[in-house]
Amino acid sequence: MAKDVRPTFTPEEIEEGKGIAWSAYLLFFIPLIAKPDNQFCRAHAKQGLAFTIIFFACAVLVITWIIIPLLWLLDIIALIKALGGEYWKVPGVGALAEKFKF
Repeated sequence: MAKDVRPTFTPEEIEEGKGIAWSAYLLFFIPLIAKPDNQFCRAHAKQGLAFTIIFFACAVLVITWIIIPLLWLLDIIALIKALGGEYWKVPGVGALAEKFKF
């Protein structure tokens, strides 16, 4: 069983990044452009990218009526957590996001 390793952030990174990290769940690349060195923003951008990939995969596979509403709910929860300065590893999406290296 794989150990769940959560990223850690300094309070300064969280405070500096939370104002823009939430935008990763709308357009994942915004925090990467606005705060490229902030690890808090990067973690949320990775999850935003994972959401984007999953949304497109669901659209291509035409399984949207089941999965898309659930994904939107998870996306909105993650966005709210980011606004509050928290990192929530979204079930399933977070595992995919950890594979991205940027």
